[in-house]
Amino acid sequence: MIHNKISLSLQVNELSDKAALLFTWAISHADDDGRMIGDAKTMHARIVPLRKWSVSLLEKLLEEITNKGLWQRWKQNNLWYIEFPTWKRYQQIRNDRYSSSLLPAFSTKNGDFGIQNDNQPTTQSNIVKSNPIEFSKGEDSEVVTPSQISYKEGEEDYVTQGVVNPRNFKPANKKEAAALIAWKKLESRNPMAFTTTYLKACRKGLPEWKFYDFSSEIDQDKTINNKGAVFNAKVDEYFNSKQNAV
Repeated sequence: MIHNKISLSLQVNELSDKAALLFTWAISHADDDGRMIGDAKTMHARIVPLRKWSVSLLEKLLEEITNKGLWQRWKQNNLWYIEFPTWKRYQQIRNDRYSSSLLPAFSTKNGDFGIQNDNQPTTQSNIVKSNPIEFSKGEDSEVVTPSQISYKEGEEDYVTQGVVNPRNFKPANKKEAAALIAWKKLESRNPMAFTTTYLKACRKGLPEWKFYDFSSEIDQDKTINNKGAVFNAKVDEYFNSKQNAV
């Protein structure tokens, strides 16, 4: 939710109009711990897809918001992340609806993680040293045969052998991170599905923002029982529409 105090915030009111719009709209796209993927292209695709803003403009707006201390934005393992420092002060999420973040927490100056004070300056030099994705111990203990995935930067080249264990998997790029988040949201109790559904969509070239769109749509529809099957259907429909457009 967007708290009404946002209209009285000096930091927000010092933003340019476009930066204020981006910041406000971004709140509804953060996960339950106030984090999101923070590169300019993904932010544009998810938050302002109908605005004809260039990537260079998005970068300036993201930097403007960061400089005001309204969120932390940092790069880790070649991926950009964003975290709202006062998220838990304004967001109350029911325990039965809460889903822990799959994204790394921002590391503050004193080495703690998570929430900072309103006036604490943003520090991007001290980033998390842990794995980019973490799972709670004791959560779904099924044994899955690990696989090896090779990825070359700038290429969509995945080579798989066996089945990937999503709990040991370290994303090497934005698509893999999006695939892991989609799996966690839709089929976290089915490790096999990560390979057969979500990494498969990666290999086919599904854009990262489509992972977010599809998983959000499916997760919100409480009438869906087989979420993985619906995700596969949406992926097939996406690629069929692209072929028909050629």
